[in-house]
This record gives sequence, structure tokens and C-alpha cells, in this order.
Amino acid sequence: MNLYRKAKGFTLIEGIITIVLLAIAMITLISFLFPQVERSAIPYYQARSAAMGEAILNQVLARQFDQHSDPNGDSVYRCGEMVPKSDAKGKRIDVFNTCTVPARFGPDSSEEATKPQFDNDVDDFIGCWGTAQQCPQTYTYNGKAYKKPTLASRRGNLVDLVPSLPDSDYNHIFATINVEVVGQSLKKVIVNVNAGRYGKYDYIAYKGNY
Repeated sequence: MNLYRKAKGFTLIEGIITIVLLAIAMITLISFLFPQVERSAIPYYQARSAAMGEAILNQVLARQFDQHSDPNGDSVYRCGEMVPKSDAKGKRIDVFNTCTVPARFGPDSSEEATKPQFDNDVDDFIGCWGTAQQCPQTYTYNGKAYKKPTLASRRGNLVDLVPSLPDSDYNHIFATINVEVVGQSLKKVIVNVNAGRYGKYDYIAYKGNY
């Protein structure tokens, strides 16, 4: 009796079929499963973006409506209205208090341009808030030849704008702020929070000339 049997292995065709099946399985994993792992981070960044957007709007809306508005809450005089003043002889006269034109929106001094804590009206914050890589344009205030900041003009880091939020949680996030005039008595504040490949999110609020 022959106690030794010849061992059987895979044939070439069986090996090729196995490789093809493994390749199909890997393609399926790469195409469907692995992207789900990356997308699982989206809710995290959505929550972070919402917190950042709310914090920025709170900072901006706490300021007055316009540079020419009453700094004590716009309660005494407003831009776009007649305001009482005194002439050289002390006689009271009414003078029209003009609101800032949109082309002049942005910081009103070099101090406001570099230190957001000195920004006193909503349009002072226009620009980009993030790192130099995220906000590629350098912004320099020039009162004699004024240029309005663009949405790529770097105004500072996010932590400069919202010191209460931990900077380590927002390393990959930056924000842009724009302000538009709506009608006679409203300014529309648009905050875009950019979380890179995890999405861009707009947060909008209105400041009234009250």
C-alpha cells in the first residue's frame, strides 16, 4: 500500500481567479467603506464651525451699526439722519449725519486694522481671519489711499477675533467676514467658516440702525 499521496496545490488559473476576487474586494472597500470613515468627521467639523460662526457673530453684532453712529448704543443719534450740532457761535444747527459708503467699509484706523478689540462698528471686521496660508493677502491700512479689505485679506488669527475659543480645536478652520447694506437701516453680516475638505458653512445675521 502506498502511504504517500501527492500533495495538491492551486493551479495557475485558480491563483489568477483568487487575485481577481481579492482585487474586486479591495476596490469595493476603497470605493465604499474607506470614504465613510473620512465622512464620519464631518459632524465634528460642522459642530466646530457652528460654534465658531456663533462666536464671531456675537463679537461683530456687539458693535455699533456704523462708524458715524452713537457709540453708546445708537440711542442718541444715528447715521442717515439729521443730528443737532453747534456752529462756531454756539448756535444749534441740524446737520445730516452720513452713513459710511460700502466702498469705505473696513477698519477706520491702523489700530482697528491690527487689533480687533478696537473695532467699533460691524463693517470693521471685513476680511479673512486665519493663518497666512489660509488668508494669502497681506492687508495694510492706508488712510490717504484707502483700500477696502477683500475676503482674502488677512486681518489676524481666529484666536485674535474670538479669544474665548481654544485655538487648538480650530487649527484647520478659518473664517471670512463680509458686510452688505440691505435697504436703509440694515447691514447684512455674512460669516463663512471654512473647514477645508469638511465643508464651508455660511452664518448670516443683520444689524439694524436703531
